[in-house]
Amino acid sequence: MEEDTEMDGLFMREVMLAKAGEHTPILCADVFDRELQKMMLSDPAFIEIHEQMGIEFTEYELKPAPTS
Repeated sequence: MEEDTEMDGLFMREVMLAKAGEHTPILCADVFDRELQKMMLSDPAFIEIHEQMGIEFTEYELKPAPTS
């Protein structure tokens, strides 16, 4: 797990993990290197491990609400 944290630090910061449901966590982070993130998430070994564990990813881009 510590190794994952170090790797994540290469492309994202300000990571927050929350529980959305009984088996559903939500991870929020400031991704500052989207290309590296895409490369790491598309790694065949990464995909295989997550498929074996039943982990699914859905990516959302959060933006601040406009103020007036």
